[in-house]
Amino acid sequence: MSIVLTVNMHPEEEHHLDEGGFRMKDRLRPKVAGFCGSHGIPDSDEFVSIAVGKQDAASSSYLHGYGDIQYRLKDTIVSELQVVCEGDFQTVAADGADKPKAQQASFANKFHGLTGLTPDKKRAQLEAIVHGSREIYIEARLFRKLTRADVGERVDNSLFGNLDKILNRPTG
Repeated sequence: MSIVLTVNMHPEEEHHLDEGGFRMKDRLRPKVAGFCGSHGIPDSDEFVSIAVGKQDAASSSYLHGYGDIQYRLKDTIVSELQVVCEGDFQTVAADGADKPKAQQASFANKFHGLTGLTPDKKRAQLEAIVHGSREIYIEARLFRKLTRADVGERVDNSLFGNLDKILNRPTG
């Protein structure tokens, strides 16, 4: 089994990789922080959402909501991951926060802590979740900014990027 870690962004955000780092924000930050805090789920205001997928899977159209530029991340990122969610981190946490305390466990159980695991055990845990989950999107979080040194292959899934592929023109 093998997994791939990717991050999506909008073309106008790419310059952040070279200028101090790229990060994301939760629209529903107070709900996410409250839910994570009350359930002992690792969380931070500074993060990057990372899609965890099967090595051979095609890019999910779900990710286009995060931007048409997709970067495959270097394997070294695995060692820094502290939490993974079966589903969209923000959505699962915010939905859980909206439920009465007695009903929140099913949402909290979608989060898996990775803190304290070796990189090999983190990778094995991520692979088990990806291959065993029914969710179409699995999200891990990196609790720092992403820089150019973290990224590898770039794929442009925008309308113009796809046109370049069809016309066999170089992208990026």
